[in-house]
Amino acid sequence: MAISFSLLLSLELKYDITVTKGGDVTLQCAAEGVPRPAVTWLKDGRPITGQHGAKVLNEGQLLQIKDAKVSDTGRYTCIAVNVAGQADSKHDVIPPVISSETQKYVAPVDSSVTLQCQADGSPPPSVTWHKDGQQLRESVRQRVLSSGSLQMAFIQPSDAGRYTCTAANVAGTVKQEVAVVENSQAQLVCIADGVPQPTLSWEKDGSPLSEGAGEFTILPSGELVIDITQVKKKKKEIDRLRRYRSSCYITTVL
Repeated sequence: MAISFSLLLSLELKYDITVTKGGDVTLQCAAEGVPRPAVTWLKDGRPITGQHGAKVLNEGQLLQIKDAKVSDTGRYTCIAVNVAGQADSKHDVIPPVISSETQKYVAPVDSSVTLQCQADGSPPPSVTWHKDGQQLRESVRQRVLSSGSLQMAFIQPSDAGRYTCTAANVAGTVKQEVAVVENSQAQLVCIADGVPQPTLSWEKDGSPLSEGAGEFTILPSGELVIDITQVKKKKKEIDRLRRYRSSCYITTVL
């Protein structure tokens, strides 16, 4: 009667998707065979003996890392051995990396914008957002997407500032800062054609516009550019801006 031997091995990483430094991670080594294989664990090629909070449980089927630290970063290998041979499986614990490149977002009032934070790592990192050093709380207008990006709707002047995306897992933490700037200019267009070419002039509330104080700029093409931030410095102008009325006059010299 022939006796057969077998060996089958797989390695699975089990964790809560929000695991960060100080959390717990469990590696499962599903080793099967006849006879039952013996399982050992290595970290970066060296046997794990229970130091630094790593414990081998259930006859080698589980490796549990308690109170994970940055020093737990590395390659974990489980090795299963019986008379049929030897098999091993590996898993890397990698600190997060943020690959998003956009550093500045210019957002008009009442528009929507998505601040990118593409974070990768193993285990997948958790992502949190801060504005001007204060942690953001999700609301109807602001929410963190599953990708880690921050979606903001109906942008208001108070939303301008420095935003920090923080990605963290058991292997480490990385941050990226971006700026949100309110679009501070409005441009009024006056299209005029004629022979000879007409000249353009602008009036506001019946009075000719000047380009003083940096509030208004008349481009060579005739467009009127309004610097909203300059206008808002004058409190009395805020309400007037909301009901802003302007006139474009066209003059042709014959």
